[in-house]
Amino acid sequence: MKPSIRLKRPHRRKRIALGIFNGIAFRYLLQTSFISRLIENDSQIFLICSEDSPEIRELATKLGLTCEVVPGELCEKYRRERLPNLQWFGRLVRLHTGGPEYETGDIFWARYCEDIDRMVRGSGARTKIELRLRRWLVGQTVKLFRASRIFRKVLLYLEERLFTPGIFKEVLRKWQVDEVVVTSLGTFDWDQYFVRDASSLGISSTAIILSWDNTTVRGYKACSPDRVVAWTRRMKKELIDLNDFRPHQIFVGGVPIFDHYFWEEADPNNYFGEKIPSDTKLVFFATKSPNAFPWNPNVIRIICNAIRDKRLPKSKVVARVH
Repeated sequence: MKPSIRLKRPHRRKRIALGIFNGIAFRYLLQTSFISRLIENDSQIFLICSEDSPEIRELATKLGLTCEVVPGELCEKYRRERLPNLQWFGRLVRLHTGGPEYETGDIFWARYCEDIDRMVRGSGARTKIELRLRRWLVGQTVKLFRASRIFRKVLLYLEERLFTPGIFKEVLRKWQVDEVVVTSLGTFDWDQYFVRDASSLGISSTAIILSWDNTTVRGYKACSPDRVVAWTRRMKKELIDLNDFRPHQIFVGGVPIFDHYFWEEADPNNYFGEKIPSDTKLVFFATKSPNAFPWNPNVIRIICNAIRDKRLPKSKVVARVH
């Protein structure tokens, strides 16, 4: 059964603010059919960006959207100055709670323990005690977090009440926004502050899952969006089991970034500017994030050289940029 999502419709055009706080959110929300669907639905769209990007300004002008910059430095300053140890503690606990038992959360915890052990070896007696006490405190809280849904909800409630900065309230009031949209459960950049500010003003919120693994590797949610758009039914189950959403809050909507593969005008020949012979082999290389693997161009060059040297005869390489 499809989830029943009832939105309170204002008499005027619905005003939706999109949080654009990183490059992939820009691509996902503004360079897919997602934005065209919103425009076709006669919604009034506002872009709330963390930096003044010429690319965003140009696209906003082209699409007829209103763009407002709320500097990311304001959020960074708030995180640094408003009880930073407590904010750090909350992020750490949520990260290590993410994912099923013996999987993602435990892998992150093992890495954290290794980092603590490394720091302990080169520290004085007092610092060693502080580091070990910190690890014990985080570890015990993670155990409680995993064991009790009520405990998770209480801690998140307290975190939302303590750390709602008000940074975005002025622009949300200015444009009389009805809905905010982000591309994470508050685990990317400033999404959590954006949703918390909106919720404090009584503004509805929607989180769109950005990538196939974000429901398991990003940890427990850092805010409470009213609804979530997932890729698949499996992702919906992960949102229920790992992030305590209710089934009616989740809509399975597919993957907008893959929509263009299913358009009628999509033709593999268009990617090469020429007709591909039927006996040509396509070598597909899916690049990894350059932050974690900077050698993508090297691998592509090796494949291209192999094609040029006839070691991969009658072949073409297709590289999907991360």
